[in-house]
Amino acid sequence: LKNKDPQEVIYFVHRAAQLKSKNKNIKPLLAWALMQQNQPTEAVAIFEEYFEENPEESFFARSLSQVYSRGDIKKKSKDFAKLADELEKSDSLKSRFIFKNETQKVQSEAYKEEPTRLPASLENN
Repeated sequence: LKNKDPQEVIYFVHRAAQLKSKNKNIKPLLAWALMQQNQPTEAVAIFEEYFEENPEESFFARSLSQVYSRGDIKKKSKDFAKLADELEKSDSLKSRFIFKNETQKVQSEAYKEEPTRLPASLENN
């Protein structure tokens, strides 16, 4: 789904869910597409769910760091960045490459230029 419009990604993710896809990348794709659509609350919820299910994977910690940074929640962003750094020490080379590749695409998006306000309930967790 590389280089697709976020609306297309959302459509394909929902279609994959209808088809009961077992691909574990479906929800993270949805989260990033939601961020591109300026829907950070939904994206945070998805990444938090995945992080809770996979607390040893740096990808989800790093993703949460970036999502919180986008929402201008600096403390949580720094905490998750630090955790991701620690987890990356034990990550495989493949997972580091995948994250770096996905991050480069996200960082080039225009929505990164301006912080988005997240609901207070997310800021205080």
